[in-house]
Parts: sequence; structure tokens; C-alpha cells
Amino acid sequence: GSMTDTPSGFTTDKWAAMKQALGVALQSAPPTLNVGLLLYPYSTANMIPLDCEGDLCCEVPDMEGAMRVGVASDNAAPITQALADTSPGGGTPTAAALERALQYFTEGDGVSLEGDKYVLLATDGGPNCNKDLTCDADTCTPNLDGAAQCQGGNCCDGAGEYCVDDMSVTDQIDALRTAGIRTFVVGIPGTEDYADYLDAFARAAGVPQQGANHDYFAVS
Repeated sequence: GSMTDTPSGFTTDKWAAMKQALGVALQSAPPTLNVGLLLYPYSTANMIPLDCEGDLCCEVPDMEGAMRVGVASDNAAPITQALADTSPGGGTPTAAALERALQYFTEGDGVSLEGDKYVLLATDGGPNCNKDLTCDADTCTPNLDGAAQCQGGNCCDGAGEYCVDDMSVTDQIDALRTAGIRTFVVGIPGTEDYADYLDAFARAAGVPQQGANHDYFAVS
């Protein structure tokens, strides 16, 4: 849902800016680069509304259902269309999305793909959606985001699914790397308060940015 925010200096919200930038990048990609798209959260049965509640906010389908567009060449048009058909909403189930990417590459249609395999993880905030967690306000994503629904105190009290779930993300990045799949971590505006986490993710992935202030790829 935070992708509907309009950062300072922007003329559009982050979702529109991301679609425009990604469209340009895909159009200029070399033909040897095959790409696909996995969105999180995502449901094959229901649209995830901006003000969602319950499990739907963190849903990511199993196996092939998670891939909006399977990895292939000449995928700019299908990916652009999939993004055009999607509106922001829900939480940030990053660990689940990475787990599905690993499933795709090691158990699903991605097994037969030739060449090197990578994940590009793009996010605007902190990972959450783990109900088993408990946390203080300093690791609670609504508190860190200054979300409208958070009116002070610990907004994760009794709502562990909003706690920063960095350990699960690191575990999934490690699993991908063990399978020979490196993860490039990209943070768009909104990730500033989560920079330490994203730096750690980038280091765990084994492909940190070189010669910059951060190990993750911070883009404007």
C-alpha cells in the first residue's frame, strides 16, 4: 500500500514512477536478458485492496501461481501489462516472495531455463507479514513508516505481522545463493529507514553495490 505515496520532489506516486522507469529499462534490455515478474503480495483469486485486512494482505501463491509473468525473452509488453492491471495494496511479504522465486527456479518452469539465474528484489520498505514475531516500536513497520493508522505507541502490539521480518528474508536469500542464484537488492524511495536491513540483505546475497554509500542499490 505504501506504493501509493508521493515522495518529495515526485510528480506521481511511487507505483506510477516505478512502472515508467521499469518500462524504459525493459525496452532497452539486451535480447540475451530473459525476465519475468513476481509481485508481492498477490492473489490469484482476489484483488488485494489498499485497505486490506487479514491474511489477504500477505498472500503470495505457491509455486507457478506466484509468477505473474514467467521468465522469457521479449517480455517487456506482458510485464508492462501485468503492472498496468495491478494496483498497490497489502503488506510486504518479502520472504514469501523470495521463497516462491526459489521454488520457480528449482522446482517449477524455471528449472529448464538456460544461463545464469538471478533475482532482482525491488522494495520501498521493510519486510513484514510474519505473524510469529513480536517486536518493539523501533522494529515495527507502521511506526517506522509513520503510517496514518499508527497513532503512537507500539503499533505492533498484538499484530506481529507488522514487525520487520529481516531474519526470514536473510534465510531465503541464503537459500537462493546456495542454489547458485544471486539476489540484487534495489531500494526505491521509502527504504531510507530500512537501509541497514537492505545493506545486510545485499551482503548476504553476495552481489553488493561497489563504491557507494550503501551495499544495496538505492535508486531515486
